Amino acid sequence: MNSEALTYSLESKEYKVTVHSRHQSRSDTVKIIIPVYLFNEESFRISEVCIESVINNTPENHEIWVVDNNSTNNYSKLLNEIIGINLIANHTEPIDPLVNLDRADASIFGKMKNLIMSPSQPSQLNHGAYANAVGLELGCNFINQDTKLVFTMHSDTLVLKKGWLSFLMSKLNDKVRAVACWTDIIRVNALHIGGLLFDYSLFRSLNMDFLPNIGKSRYPDMPEYDVGDLITLKLLENGYDHYSCKNTYNDPSLVEIIPDNHPLKNIHSDRCFDEEGELFFAHMGRGTPKSRGTYKQKGKTYPKEWIQFAEDYVL
Repeated sequence: MNSEALTYSLESKEYKVTVHSRHQSRSDTVKIIIPVYLFNEESFRISEVCIESVINNTPENHEIWVVDNNSTNNYSKLLNEIIGINLIANHTEPIDPLVNLDRADASIFGKMKNLIMSPSQPSQLNHGAYANAVGLELGCNFINQDTKLVFTMHSDTLVLKKGWLSFLMSKLNDKVRAVACWTDIIRVNALHIGGLLFDYSLFRSLNMDFLPNIGKSRYPDMPEYDVGDLITLKLLENGYDHYSCKNTYNDPSLVEIIPDNHPLKNIHSDRCFDEEGELFFAHMGRGTPKSRGTYKQKGKTYPKEWIQFAEDYVL
């Protein structure tokens, strides 16, 4: 394994990283980027089963790039022991520079100040979206820049069957240059980065990035959008199209086609279907707050149940 200490500048902030590279291959190998933040046993196990599900169910040519976003040291060490991944260790806390913690009346971020346990040392636990964007930016910076396809995913997701990547790739054509497991309908109806395959050559040539534009804080002349939504906006602006899979997030009624004896039938999650109507991808949702014990909604799936499902039926 090769390790190299590097720096990366993003929005006038310098990120110190160590790149542990085990497997780098041709430009036509799909790069799978998974940002993680590990702070307790549950957060580590959620990420571990996610990574293992990709390794076990992806026979297609691929590279896994895990971005460790300044995790607690002992969990970072465990992550570095996982075989079959490239690891980018970010040693700088990723905090949105546009969040003014001293202004209680700051429009879009006003309520955040009350969530910060230590204003002098703000944590990404209260800036999760931006931290995820930083992780994806770091991942894209250190892969082979001639890469053709990149797949981004959240660490609280699971790949359920072999052939999932070929299925997503089959939806690409000269017009469709991005495919997602589901669509975020909240702001600009964009493909969601929690399971997104896209043309990386266009990512660079069309000046895309993963940074959010909540409250139009970065780009006043652009619509308000979340992390990674700019990929969809730029594709449409330049005459390209995209594809979103059938899933229970965008169409909750699809839960009914899941067989009653399927273990995911009653596990609340975003479940995605291939052309045969089989489940190939699932997303627990809100993995970080659930691991912290700060997410208390009834009827939701929590880490212990998610990890047990992965161990019993996926791995």
